[in-house]
Amino acid sequence: MALLTTAFGLSVAIPTIVIYNYLAHRVDKLIKEMEISCVDLLELLTNYDMSQNTSQDIDQEGEIAYEVSSSE
Repeated sequence: MALLTTAFGLSVAIPTIVIYNYLAHRVDKLIKEMEISCVDLLELLTNYDMSQNTSQDIDQEGEIAYEVSSSE
């Protein structure tokens, strides 16, 4: 009886460990990809030239004031 219990326990434990290791590796990989994406985004935001945004200005109320050009 003890031999059957041990065999059953191993038949459950071994696939469980394999699945756990696969999922843990996948989570680690996703975390690394997210960290790389965050670093790339931060670099993009810190290197963004605010002087490129000349078509709109924000007024004192926080609303966007559009430039109106008159052609004469």
